[in-house]
Amino acid sequence: MTGELRAAVAAARAGDEQAFRYLYRSLQPGLLRY
Repeated sequence: MTGELRAAVAAARAGDEQAFRYLYRSLQPGLLRY
């Protein structure tokens, strides 16, 4: 996991909605193809 994703995960866990949105938009296409 990249440092940027690690930071976004930490922020999302702390309640940051924008960080959650970033994670979803970054990871969803790969999960959908899976």
